[in-house]
Amino acid sequence: LWKIYNNKSLGDTNRLNAIEAIARSYFSNEDDTVIIVAKQELELALITKQKKYEGTAHYIIGVTLMNKGNSAEAMQKFEKALKIYSDINYKKGIGGCYKSIAFMYFLRSNLPKELDYNFKALNIYEEIGSKKNVAYCYNVIAESYRTLSDYSKALEYYIKASKIREETGEKDLLKGLYSNIGKTYQLQSNYSKAME
Repeated sequence: LWKIYNNKSLGDTNRLNAIEAIARSYFSNEDDTVIIVAKQELELALITKQKKYEGTAHYIIGVTLMNKGNSAEAMQKFEKALKIYSDINYKKGIGGCYKSIAFMYFLRSNLPKELDYNFKALNIYEEIGSKKNVAYCYNVIAESYRTLSDYSKALEYYIKASKIREETGEKDLLKGLYSNIGKTYQLQSNYSKAME
């Protein structure tokens, strides 16, 4: 990937895809390296006027800053990426930014804002047909409603998420959903449904 990125005779998109893949490969354990590489992606994106990659570089830096506990700067990066993605109508990127901004509000214990952004993400993912992301949104929306003690709404969204996870065969994620559904029925004192 470094050879592709450093080969200036290749197309800009190939080089940008390579540097983005390099940045993402460091996500799990090399936060400082991710930021350095994402800044290289940003620089090339600006030079070549590739807005999608410009937004992605900001987004990757935002995720990394969030992982490092720097929520204020992370939020700025997500908002910057969201503006860029919105300007070019890149729906997948917009949905990702909404999800990340929602998570930032979750960290700040601002459930109304978290719900608002998760519903925005849900609308985007439904529009583009991204089932896994729709299920993710249903699940986090259910979590918010359960925290707000709106158990009927929580169950509605947990069950929607479980139907998609059943359809997509994501058994590991289904275990958690079934457990959350059971706990929510238990909170309603509906013990027979909780046992089920």
